[in-house]
Amino acid sequence: MGTPGFYGVKINGDIKVSYSRFDSNPEFMGLKMFRAARRIVSDCDNYRNRAEQLQLVVRHMRVPPAIHKRLARLQHFNPPNTDRWCDALHALESDLLGVLDTGYMVDCVDEFHTDTSWRWSWVVNFDDNVFDCWDRKTDVPPSHDRSTPITRYAFEHIHRVRDTDFVERMYRVSKESIMHSALKRMSIDE
Repeated sequence: MGTPGFYGVKINGDIKVSYSRFDSNPEFMGLKMFRAARRIVSDCDNYRNRAEQLQLVVRHMRVPPAIHKRLARLQHFNPPNTDRWCDALHALESDLLGVLDTGYMVDCVDEFHTDTSWRWSWVVNFDDNVFDCWDRKTDVPPSHDRSTPITRYAFEHIHRVRDTDFVERMYRVSKESIMHSALKRMSIDE
């Protein structure tokens, strides 16, 4: 277990995200999602269609046998012999390309909006053609707008950004966001 976070897509006004218990920091899941976003941008129409068709499933509900067989036939994916969605899709946690390939994602939209334990979130936003990045620190005051990403990468520029620059920028922007929130909080307290 690492720093919890979310990953997913925004399409036609709907956000489709799932929870990741793995390390959601920029150098792990952030970089993995950034690389996935690059791949998505290179075949945008195909992935946009997959995102539109992506079905959100309830984590503890049973996987219908026909769907379980279909999942088992997918290349590079061998779901365990289980009947719950959370177990069947566990191997795809923080793997957006794999999730889009299967067509199913464990639904965590409510937690995304209400859970305060997560830190980083990464969303490929097809509506605005950007890759959105959130950093929700536990010390950010409730007055901070948590629905706004701290930074965005436009699809047309994503191939120009080096991996190391992406990770460095995320930490720099995160630090600036915290400093801004602290200064804002100080001015409110005075």
